[in-house]
Amino acid sequence: MLSLKSSISISVICEEGFIKTQGTETITCMLVDGKVMWSGPIPKCGAPCGGHFSSPSGVILSPGWPGYYKDSLNCEWVIEAEPGHSIKITFERFQTELNYDVLEVHDGPNLLSPLLGSYNGTQVPQFLFSSSNFMYLLFTTDNSRSNNGFKIHYESKFTLVMHRCHLGSTVSFSCDPGYRLSHEEPLLCEKNHWWSHPLPTCDALCGGDVRGPSGTILSPGYPDLYPNSLNCTWTVDVTHGKVYKSSILCSRRRPRLAPKHLDLHCRFWNLFKFLEVIPRIPEVG
Repeated sequence: MLSLKSSISISVICEEGFIKTQGTETITCMLVDGKVMWSGPIPKCGAPCGGHFSSPSGVILSPGWPGYYKDSLNCEWVIEAEPGHSIKITFERFQTELNYDVLEVHDGPNLLSPLLGSYNGTQVPQFLFSSSNFMYLLFTTDNSRSNNGFKIHYESKFTLVMHRCHLGSTVSFSCDPGYRLSHEEPLLCEKNHWWSHPLPTCDALCGGDVRGPSGTILSPGYPDLYPNSLNCTWTVDVTHGKVYKSSILCSRRRPRLAPKHLDLHCRFWNLFKFLEVIPRIPEVG
């Protein structure tokens, strides 16, 4: 039994990413007509559907986090940094209904700004940068299934070093083995002295075709933890006359409301390397 005395006050502070959805920050235990009661409603915190963020760093949560988000959402977030600074967002968790519940990230202050990426399911890059001091996020869901949603960290402590350029300059990018470049088109300095599109990212994807005598396969999101609910297939294909062609299949399934310690249908390390394939030795007949 909890014994409460009058004039005792408690304060409730919401964790980062949440806002107060009910009550005030402080409530007091009062004695009214011989009854002990609180001075107001019990405070509650919740993850909002949208908002405007201007602090140097913070967290953006899908509505309902850490539970499931609701159907038929249309949530908009705007992150604003100081002029001359870029914004970096990092995906800590991401899990939405595949193909139907979508998060768009735009390089600017609104929906008309260039699209950095559109994401659903579990596949997201490790991080994204803006090329200006604004970033716009739009989360839309349909009216059927939902999921856990996302937890995104943002920070705006980066000085823009590529926001202006010399006309005609080009920059090309490549990724370390095992990663795939989000887009291979080189950056071109246009007439307004801005780059033609945002910086690409190097992502470890869920599955794909791997060709050549040697190579690297990375679990999605490597070197970070891979997401839940994966079902990834890689096909390793070598040229004609070599030893083998094989497939690697691994899945991690998480039923609704499952405990945190999950049953892995295939256990694998964060990093795969497949061995160099040697030519087949002709049979002597």
